[in-house]
Amino acid sequence: MVKLTPKQQVLMLLDEALATGVRGRVATILKQAKAEIEGRPIADDSFYAQASSDLSDPDRPGLVFKVGKHKRRWIYRYTPPGKRSTQQVTLGHFPEMGVEAARAAWEQARSQREQGPVTEPAPVEMSVKELVERYLDYARHSRPQWRQEQRLLEGDLWEQYGESDAHSIDRAVIELLLEQARQQGQRRGGHGQRAAEHALQCYRHLFNVARGIAEPPAPESPWLSPRLANPCEGIHLRRVPNLDRAITLSEVGRYLKALIRLPVNESIKQVLMLQLSLLLPLSALCRMRWQGVDWKQGRVVIENEKGERRTFPLTDQALELLQQRKRKAIASDWVFPAMKVQHKALPVAYPTQLLVAVRRHIELPDQFTSESICRLGREWLRNDSPLPVLRLPIKDEQGSELQLVAIKGQLEQWNRYLANLRQSV
Repeated sequence: MVKLTPKQQVLMLLDEALATGVRGRVATILKQAKAEIEGRPIADDSFYAQASSDLSDPDRPGLVFKVGKHKRRWIYRYTPPGKRSTQQVTLGHFPEMGVEAARAAWEQARSQREQGPVTEPAPVEMSVKELVERYLDYARHSRPQWRQEQRLLEGDLWEQYGESDAHSIDRAVIELLLEQARQQGQRRGGHGQRAAEHALQCYRHLFNVARGIAEPPAPESPWLSPRLANPCEGIHLRRVPNLDRAITLSEVGRYLKALIRLPVNESIKQVLMLQLSLLLPLSALCRMRWQGVDWKQGRVVIENEKGERRTFPLTDQALELLQQRKRKAIASDWVFPAMKVQHKALPVAYPTQLLVAVRRHIELPDQFTSESICRLGREWLRNDSPLPVLRLPIKDEQGSELQLVAIKGQLEQWNRYLANLRQSV
């Protein structure tokens, strides 16, 4: 039997420990110990690229490799004379700053500390206007929803704080901007919660990009000091329950009567008529394609941006409306194309704005939205029919043929009721 040397025995034990599937910091320490015993370089760039947890350089006190969720960076951690708490300075980000460059930066920072206090360069003054301009240049190439972010950032933030120093934007300012976004969403006919959530996400990403801690990184970032606190951190939007009264059936009748009589855009009016008839969200109706219409079975299949297919049945009245539209349709794959760009779908904002205009014209309450119409219609069907009312449109894996037929029958009852309701108000 061959006797193993102490070195070989330790290597075998390390291999056995790694074979157990250990992860994280313990696995990193084991690999580092194995590399050191085998005489391989233990601090090259490839080693740090595989690190799954923070690492401290044993030969350079205070040099720490921080492993974050999206970023990896080098820091110099030290305790000032006469202080108990430690402080840290960011030396650079990995892999832009490799091991050798990090060691050189550590040497320089340590030397400066011995000569005097370590300070970061004073942050460059930047106005909010310049910050937004830089971010939008970055967003055009990196953010799919950059046009929405442009409208938001060039709105209240630019108009109210454009000339202010970007470093002066604090949590109080962000909370005020979020409340303004909520109110604007309510004026557009919604509840305002989604508008506020989108604004918070956009503002948070704006400051993360400016501080150089977002993926993908922006050119020439960071624009602001990485040590600057993100003013959006710690803000959690509380969902405000809608405690106001529900809309009534008589208000639906008044709305339908006005919608038919008012001289408004015919295509957008048809979207609202279908929404009222089929109890569907406006987003589903705006995404209808002609190739998804099954004229024989009386239903439509739509796909969202993720490729998920959903189906909803068409009433006889809806089929008739679509047939009329098909005969007059322009050359577009969309049932309701955008007004100026025919190869794109109609934006949901257009029918939403028309609904708000009709609502104000006949003095209906602000609670009268497309969502409240769907809720009221489903509640009416639930009380009038023993059949289960599913949320439309139906996912392919959730809906059966019998369910689609049953739902179409329910919607036919709802449309007959709407016709009688319009005559009685």
